[in-house]
Amino acid sequence: MADGQEGSPGPAVTTKFWSAHGRNQRLYVKVDGVQIGHWDIGARTAVSAEPDHSRLVEQLETIETAALAWHARQQQKRDRKAHAGVQGTVAVPVSAPVPATITQSTDNSTPHQAVTSATAAQSEDRGRDLSLNRAGDGVRETARAKFREAPVRNLFQRIFRDDGDDKSWRQGVRGERAVGRALQSAMKPGSGWHLLHSIRRSVKGTDVDHLLIGPGGIFSINAKFHEGKRVWLGERAIFVGRTPKPHLGEARNEAKQVKRVLDAAYPTPREVTPVVVIAGSASFSRGKSPPGDVVVIHVSEIPEWFESMGESIRQWEVDALYDVARWERTWLPAADEPQRSS
Repeated sequence: MADGQEGSPGPAVTTKFWSAHGRNQRLYVKVDGVQIGHWDIGARTAVSAEPDHSRLVEQLETIETAALAWHARQQQKRDRKAHAGVQGTVAVPVSAPVPATITQSTDNSTPHQAVTSATAAQSEDRGRDLSLNRAGDGVRETARAKFREAPVRNLFQRIFRDDGDDKSWRQGVRGERAVGRALQSAMKPGSGWHLLHSIRRSVKGTDVDHLLIGPGGIFSINAKFHEGKRVWLGERAIFVGRTPKPHLGEARNEAKQVKRVLDAAYPTPREVTPVVVIAGSASFSRGKSPPGDVVVIHVSEIPEWFESMGESIRQWEVDALYDVARWERTWLPAADEPQRSS
């Protein structure tokens, strides 16, 4: 990435070029160190980072002007290389950016530029649409593969309800489905929330159980199914019976990884909150000092949790984040995409 500063008097306008895998190229624009939006190079449109009725036109004009100056500098660099006789370098004319147009969202929210239109035509390059996934799909696929590795032993365990790996995988599916249903039910129509399930983030089958993106924030959700067990939440660990489980650390690490992936696809200052949802337990209780950085709730508390959220992300940014999160290529490059069983 390279920064540039426009030479006009007045507020300092700086630009930074950004691209994800050669696609979705953007030029981010700051005024006096504050980001006001970006220029979508492919769509040739200005996108305001903080839409405001009183300043929207001014922001879009500033972004457009900065983009025009940036394009001119890039052309000058190409011209200098061409005159210097650099082999294989061809000066390609760059036309001026077209004037940005203002769009008004259908829900009467703050006006903003449509962010997803620039990438709509590229959906064929973005892999599978993960919004089609069902809760528990990833675990169920893994469970089937594990069962086929030792069908006789696993069938024996199923019949006699033995505590084997096969049962553990099947309980994982039940937990994710229960949490997925509760999350979906708590999302009121038109509330602006988006929910994804079973996001595979490694060729080894590691996945994000649920990813929730909405006005209240970004949440990486782990479903934990502890059938008939007593679950107690302390400040440093979750206990199932008297046994501490690594659920808190796992949730923290996953949220950090989700944040890195989303930042690579769509840079945002928003944090990803780790969440652990307990399902299937005989009881769930909390100590006096629960952890402050991980949300831990019982599946029955999901509606109340939704009601407690405020609004920290504007709807246009929620939609933009969801638009990159829902595609498989965001999480797995094409070369790393696992072969799926038929």
